[in-house]
Amino acid sequence: MFSVLSAGKLATMVASVRIVLGLVVFVGALLAACQPSQPLVVTPSTGAFRGGDQLRISGRSFAGRSPLTVYVCQRSAKAIVIESDRLIRVRAPRADTAGSCDVTLRFGDDEEIVVNDAFTYREPVEDLPIDAFDRLSGPVAGP
Repeated sequence: MFSVLSAGKLATMVASVRIVLGLVVFVGALLAACQPSQPLVVTPSTGAFRGGDQLRISGRSFAGRSPLTVYVCQRSAKAIVIESDRLIRVRAPRADTAGSCDVTLRFGDDEEIVVNDAFTYREPVEDLPIDAFDRLSGPVAGP
């Protein structure tokens, strides 16, 4: 009913099992490295047409990846700071047009990460300072 394996055949089977298990672990690690473990989040998601809003880009594996260029609607962001392994801060550039657009991170190792429709520029009228708005709307009647 049971056959007796020779020491040579047993050693070959054990080696084969080890190779297969090693390949399974390797492929699993490779797949995990290729998949983003956490999506990037850009906050706030809206900003002034004139630019200047501070954006927070949350994710993973940012530390030690400079130089970094960040694009908001294909325009280069300003004051890029990699604050930690999970946080980047930038200043949004002035918009060309109002509406939503992508935020792109381009690292020095040529890796590029695109967050589709991550930021929306408001119409320029919404960006007027309060005193300018008051001048446009006319005098306010006093008591």
